[in-house]
Amino acid sequence: MTNAHNIYEIVPLRRHIEKTTNGTTATQIDADDTAFRVTRIETISTGSVDLDKVGFVSGTENVQQFALREGDLLFSHINSMSVIGNSAPVTREVLPLYVGMNLLRLRPSSSVHPTFLAWCLKSDFVRHQVRQFAKPAINQASISTTNLKRVRAPLPDLATQRQIADFLDRETARIDLLIEKKQRLVALLGEKNAETIRQCVSWGMDSSVPKKPSRVPAADDLAAHWTEQRLSTICRFVQGKAHEPFIEDDGEYICVTARFVSTSGEKFRRCTKNLTPGKVNDIAMVMSDLPNGRALARAFLVDQDDLYAINQRVCAITVMEGDPRFFYYQLDRNFQLLRYNDGFNQTHLPNRAFTQLFLKVPPIEEQKRIADYLEAVSMHTKTVTEKTNTSIDRLKEYRSALITAAVTGQIEVATYAKSGTPDRRLDAIQEEMGA
Repeated sequence: MTNAHNIYEIVPLRRHIEKTTNGTTATQIDADDTAFRVTRIETISTGSVDLDKVGFVSGTENVQQFALREGDLLFSHINSMSVIGNSAPVTREVLPLYVGMNLLRLRPSSSVHPTFLAWCLKSDFVRHQVRQFAKPAINQASISTTNLKRVRAPLPDLATQRQIADFLDRETARIDLLIEKKQRLVALLGEKNAETIRQCVSWGMDSSVPKKPSRVPAADDLAAHWTEQRLSTICRFVQGKAHEPFIEDDGEYICVTARFVSTSGEKFRRCTKNLTPGKVNDIAMVMSDLPNGRALARAFLVDQDDLYAINQRVCAITVMEGDPRFFYYQLDRNFQLLRYNDGFNQTHLPNRAFTQLFLKVPPIEEQKRIADYLEAVSMHTKTVTEKTNTSIDRLKEYRSALITAAVTGQIEVATYAKSGTPDRRLDAIQEEMGA
């Protein structure tokens, strides 16, 4: 590709920006008829303005000087290093809106097309410089307006800016549509898998089998030939202990925390001591989480002896009678545990929430057949999901590369689409991923 410096003039952002304004620091309040909508950092976390993630300030505050108008840009100048420089254009649909704390309002100069500048700010060419100028601190980084204006960006003539903006509006919309479809597919796969598990742990693989009501209010029916037993009658329950004092990068054991369980073992830390060892086929479960947290009552089936240390706020359930795999599927996010979450306070599941929980118990041979089937279904779902997510990542990479190539002049947008190259690139990604 052609070097951008040979195509478009590369100049400091001060040439692109007429005015830079910090957001209001007015105290935010609950929404009412007199309140003004103001932005928060999370308002632009997806690259566009999300009105479901705004705050409100009193109408008595002097906020008019912070009013946004169509064509302005919102820029995150205080954030974690990985996302500092997030930005979003202000469109007519989101107005009236006012810029809030920890975001900058950038007003493009008359020689700059607002949408072109918006794409420039999203390009790796600019984002890389923003991170270089950013000053790191504990848990966050910041870039001053002075340094932001020192960041260099392409500045072609206005007609070319419009061409590039129109091209990227069109081509990224196509990519975004593909990504959205694949994300919906992943969500549907997860929902279908969860529904299959729900049915199988309630009455088995034959939905026409005779059923009887559960003794648990609001629970699914169960197969007529199954029984219901409290967990304490067929399982042993052990609460984990604190391993934080023994956390070391080269520790011998994997510390089973809520994060470990909720990520299916992908995110973990190691520890040098094991106060509560997890044994093969133990079911580790999360006992504490934030309001409406996704980790609460998540389960992990231990697959190896002498490796896992069950941490505090996690418990280990050992199945004494039956197939542990079947009960793992039944216990994972079990609604009898989730109802302890009130949506407002931190949820701490007491031991009795587990020991007094009712389990649906089919004959042991049926447990094994159901567990085998659910393992196969879940593995297929995982394989397709991983392949689809890889395809999504490739599309996002192509989107990012296309933005940078267009704004820096590495591609001639007037002929690029006509050449069929975007179609071939998208088809190649689809074919390579088999998705």
